[in-house]
Amino acid sequence: MKKIHFIFISLLIAFQTNAQWQKQISNTEANFRSICAVTNKIVWIGGSQGTFLRTIDGGKTWETKQVHGAETLDFRDVHAFDSQTAILMSAGEAEKGNAKFYRTIDAGFGLLVGEGWFVGWI
Repeated sequence: MKKIHFIFISLLIAFQTNAQWQKQISNTEANFRSICAVTNKIVWIGGSQGTFLRTIDGGKTWETKQVHGAETLDFRDVHAFDSQTAILMSAGEAEKGNAKFYRTIDAGFGLLVGEGWFVGWI
């Protein structure tokens, strides 16, 4: 019986050692509402102020970007397909133009001039 307890405690300690949280730097004041992990390396995060984050190296570095023309929107959902393609959805009153979705096929690089995003309304 002592042997079983010893094995159980050893396994518990081993799993706790691997499950530590690591603080991530976002370089933005935006609040975050949604996350989509495509793989263990590729993750997209949607947030307030038209902001989204993307990592392609498992969180070692994060790209912080803001969608051109969406600075007042709150991205409540993100669905990513790969490192280049994602859809961001904003929430809010549709009558005021706050409920939209944006699709990028170039990791959002075209957003600085408002290109590279498909914009739709809900």
